[in-house]
Amino acid sequence: MRISWNLRIAAFVLACAALMPAQALAATLRMVVQSHPDVGGKCLDIPNAQFVPGMRLQMWECNSGVSQTFSYDETSQQLTIGNLCVESWGRGDPQDMVGLGSCNGHPNQRWKVASSEKHYQIIGTNGLCLEVRYGVKDNGVPLDIMNCEANRAQRLWVLLKVTAAVTAPRISHGLAFGNEKRLEVLPVLFVPSDNTEISPQVINHVSDLLYANLEFAQKRYKAQLETDTFKIADGQLRVYYSKRPNSYYTGLT
Repeated sequence: MRISWNLRIAAFVLACAALMPAQALAATLRMVVQSHPDVGGKCLDIPNAQFVPGMRLQMWECNSGVSQTFSYDETSQQLTIGNLCVESWGRGDPQDMVGLGSCNGHPNQRWKVASSEKHYQIIGTNGLCLEVRYGVKDNGVPLDIMNCEANRAQRLWVLLKVTAAVTAPRISHGLAFGNEKRLEVLPVLFVPSDNTEISPQVINHVSDLLYANLEFAQKRYKAQLETDTFKIADGQLRVYYSKRPNSYYTGLT
């Protein structure tokens, strides 16, 4: 039996269909990857649609955008988005994190999709399964790989076949300038791999404070300096999860 839904997001309509375990996957499939309802039913997502190597995957409310539309090639077993491959980082051990990398065909970029009753398991390097880290339901939760166990909700997935083009929602901040050219501020939060204190809630709090201060500074420059002010880049706070501990940014000297 084939089950289908219509998801209406603003003016965009995404038609998708749940792939039942008895149904074989097509050679190449465009799909949205959704978590089990017991872990929130959120979708696999690239933060702010930033398709760059080293960007960590996260779970987010399903929005049918470009940051949640993946392609799966059954032959190469590559899961791709934005011309990059989903890969596990590390030696292939349990709890290795999952993010984006340039496609190279290495084992850490190969994923086998296997049916598990009404859902799917996505099996990566060393036979470890893609999972929602610790089974947390919040937005922004990262992904890792873990020993495959039947009926563990955080390692079970629904695959929704995408049959229409997708568009990315635009999130604007501060003063509007139209097509006028301005210096543009792009906020980025760098998180080293050994930081265990940065939770999705902390990131959301930091984001709120950062944008509030940027908007205040933007308006103050405009009012007191009586000159052009900067523009705040559209989108959400960019969060870059480093593969290394104690990472820091080094500018030009």
